[in-house]
Amino acid sequence: EFAFRADARSGAVRLQASGVTNDVHALGDLDCDITLSAVGAGPARPLPEALARVRPLVAQGHVSKAGDAWTGADLHLRAGRGTSLAADVAFTGAPGRATPRRTLKATLRDAVIDVDDLSLLRGQTPPGEAPRPGVRADTRHALSSRALPLAGLREFDADVDLRAARFTGAGRGIAQTLRGHALLAGGVLRLQGLDIGVGDGHVTGSLRVDASKTPPELALDLAARGIRVDRLSSTLAANGALQGAVDGRADVKARGDSARALVAGASGSLTLALAGGASVSRRLDARLGLNGGEWLRTLLDKSARVPVQCAAVTLALDHGIATSRRFVFETPGTALAARGWLDLVDESLDLTLTPAHKKLALLALDKSIHAAGSWHDVKIALGPPGGAPPERCAP
Repeated sequence: EFAFRADARSGAVRLQASGVTNDVHALGDLDCDITLSAVGAGPARPLPEALARVRPLVAQGHVSKAGDAWTGADLHLRAGRGTSLAADVAFTGAPGRATPRRTLKATLRDAVIDVDDLSLLRGQTPPGEAPRPGVRADTRHALSSRALPLAGLREFDADVDLRAARFTGAGRGIAQTLRGHALLAGGVLRLQGLDIGVGDGHVTGSLRVDASKTPPELALDLAARGIRVDRLSSTLAANGALQGAVDGRADVKARGDSARALVAGASGSLTLALAGGASVSRRLDARLGLNGGEWLRTLLDKSARVPVQCAAVTLALDHGIATSRRFVFETPGTALAARGWLDLVDESLDLTLTPAHKKLALLALDKSIHAAGSWHDVKIALGPPGGAPPERCAP
């Protein structure tokens, strides 16, 4: 064995290492401390293009190699605005060779993920920033028909335990934390023990992606609890029309090689319900009930609220079309019946709500509320009443 010290640069990339090796001329077995950094605006070869966008970047830890097996202990990464992680990693394999099969085992002990840094990884500009050269603006768009890069899942096996991750950044939305254990073998990815902190609540469950089949298959079984409504919608947060927490469940299977194909091929069931203690503004209750007299009273007290006695919906999902199978919404003065569907592929809906008044309402309209069109530009109109009477809360 020989002791060595290395300090190499390539543009903005610098590699520093010190330790021992059994071959000073070729990449033999080694045991060393290493620091890799990319700082500044120069070229960042040989880093992958996506990773080179997230600067400054500093990775350091203890690395050892024995044959085709690499081990990284106490690895620490800091990248971009606020992304960091601490991990232990073991990798076996070599580029250009089928044997031994490439395998990855990693334990991510702690991670902070700045979502704005993820925008840069995808080649997009974080929200609120001027586009950088070679980076496209991050705009909302319809589901993509571009093939998902799932073929790579067949090329290696992996076991990744993510013990704790926190999301930060302006674009993080409602996501807060993430835990899970990912297993990849033979092109089948299983994400188990999933726990996503969302809107001050949690989404838990499992996800399975089978890329060994053509087209790939996806199955998810998720449960949500305690997700605050005001965190789901900035509009609701601003006007306080609906307050409370949502529980739910999704059991969905799909086949497809793109995001659009997966949604178009999705079937299963979705259930959402407001948890106890939810309320609506008296004005919203009056509008849903088409109750003109109650609406006039809200002009005198705009802060008044009405408890929601029960609210739940069950949707049957068939090839990307979600159809209402059960709907219940009831307050002390109003009960609603609903029928309709959501097209998850074309992002459109057709929904009819018919109110029933539980109290005498002299200025109420005997009409239904019809909402239709794109999610982004819903057209609302009044129509004739009809359909089954509202389902009532369980006694």
